This record gives sequence, C-alpha cells and structure tokens, in this order.
Amino acid sequence: MKKWDGKTKGFLLGYKFFVFCIEHMGLRLSYFFCFIVSIFYTISLGKSRRAVMSFHIKSFNVNRVEAFFRAQQTFFNYAKTLVDKIAMSLHRKHQFSFERKNDNYIKELLEKGRGGLLISGHTGNGEIAGSMISGDITSEINVVVFDNEIEHIKEYLASKTGGLDFKLIQIKDDLSHLIRIKQSAANNELIALHGDRLLSESNYVEVPMFGNKARFPIGPFLMATKFKIPVLFVFALKTGFRHYSLEATKPSSEDLDAESLLKEYVSVFTQKVEAHPTQWYNFFDFYAD
Repeated sequence: MKKWDGKTKGFLLGYKFFVFCIEHMGLRLSYFFCFIVSIFYTISLGKSRRAVMSFHIKSFNVNRVEAFFRAQQTFFNYAKTLVDKIAMSLHRKHQFSFERKNDNYIKELLEKGRGGLLISGHTGNGEIAGSMISGDITSEINVVVFDNEIEHIKEYLASKTGGLDFKLIQIKDDLSHLIRIKQSAANNELIALHGDRLLSESNYVEVPMFGNKARFPIGPFLMATKFKIPVLFVFALKTGFRHYSLEATKPSSEDLDAESLLKEYVSVFTQKVEAHPTQWYNFFDFYAD
C-alpha cells in the first residue's frame, strides 16, 4: 500500500458544468452526465482504474471483466456523491431523504461534555455526513481535511454555495491541527476525520482485510487515546436515488488502547465496504504487497 498524497483531481470547468446542470436541468440529467464522465475517467485514468480493479479482484475474487465494471460503477457513484454534495450546498437538501441509525450515540457524546471523534472513511460521503449532523444534532462540528483542493475550485464553490455549514481543520506539517482538535474537543465539539488513508510510511498498523494485509494509519486512534476523546465510527452511504443513511457504531469500550481501537474500526469499516463495495473511493493500491 502506498501512502496517499492528498491531491484532489478536478477541473474548474467540470464543477461549473455540474452546477449549471443542477441549477437548470435537475439531478436526473446531472446523474446522466455523471455516467458519461465515469466512462471517460474509467478509460483515461488507467492507474486509478487498475487500482480499483486490483482491490476488487483481491478482495472479492471477481474476474477482470467484472472488476472493470465495478471500477466504472465506483467512478459513477463517486461523481454522483459530488453532485449530491453540490446540490445540497445549493439549498436543495429538501430534495433528499435521510435515515439516521444510532444517532443517539452522537448526542450521548455531547452530553458527556468531552467532545468526540467521529472516525469514518472514504466510503459514501463524509461531507454529507457532516451536513446531516450539523443540521440536526449540533452546529459545533469540525471536519479534518488534507486540504489540497485547487484554490480556484474552492473559491468558485464558495461563491455559489455560500460556504460550508461546518468548520474545517486542515492537516499541516507543523502538526498545529492536533492543537485545534484538542481545543475543539475541550469545547465539547465534534471532530470528524477519516481513518483509512495512510499519510506516513511508518505510522501504521498492519491489519487483515478481506484476507489480505492492509496498512491503516494509527494516528487518529493514538490521538483519541492520548487526548482521552470519546470515539464513534460514523458512515454516511448513498442507499437510494436521493437517499442517504448515516450510522454510528460504538467501540466495545472507552478504555481500549490505540491498536485495539483501530482494529475495531477496521472491522466496522470492512463491513461497510463489503455491503457497498463500489462506494469506497480509494483510487490507489491499497494492500501491502
């Protein structure tokens, strides 16, 4: 498994096109164009396509033909979640329906007054999860990001949508993001972050996943145990045409060490990927070969 470089692919013209589609033609036609785009990217992004195919072949023992179509479906689903995210930011949230499972766990975290870490993965849509929580449970939510998105794309989206309805904590080399996370928890705020992408070649634990060896970052779990911040595993997945399901899972104990906490996260994460294999948007070689 190679570490992720944090770079987001995207072109300003593409974002402008889909904003225009959503505003003037609606979601159905926008999804049609997502399908066209997904075919283009499946063909043109050979390295990403091969990585997705390799994951499905090794994880689910499918043949190369099925793996190819799963890769195309993954690109298609990814495009649709981006369109959904933009549509909700354009004040079209009422066009979607939402289901929340165990969201009382999130409320219980806030009642304890110590904040909470909501650890997810690049499956489904984390920003939509953040919007669901900030809109209905608490407005005090922070999303930890490796913010390498192209600046002019960010500025354009902000000008069209009015900005995000949650706060961002950017991962930085000087580790100042750790201070902000600790302060946010002390203020009884929620901090959402991903636990499935490796940013360092050394700071990981090797864990079995679908019969293969996978390296997961230990950092989020070390931070949780060191700062004594309660943890939930939270995922938001697209389960219908305009429907999202958010589910929170508790670890077996608040007293787990970092490695045990990571292994429980991987168990829950694996279940989500197995149930929705083409909604894990991992476009690089994952397994430790």
